[in-house]
Amino acid sequence: MTVLEYEDDIIIIDAGLMFPGEEMLGIDLVIPDISYLKENKEKVRVSSSLTDTRTISVALPYILPHLNVPIMLRS
Repeated sequence: MTVLEYEDDIIIIDAGLMFPGEEMLGIDLVIPDISYLKENKEKVRVSSSLTDTRTISVALPYILPHLNVPIMLRS
């Protein structure tokens, strides 16, 4: 996950989904730890510049229920 924080604003640049490697048997997805974002959700302004549609469709359902922010998609 790529996040920028400046003063009182946090912008999520990339949702940060990973697919497991060969050594991660039994794991389907590796999702980011968003505990910092949940603790500071009043600072999160936008989830921006999400460019990988696979990441958008898979990772965001894990993140969005915890953060009430607009999403800006860019191709």
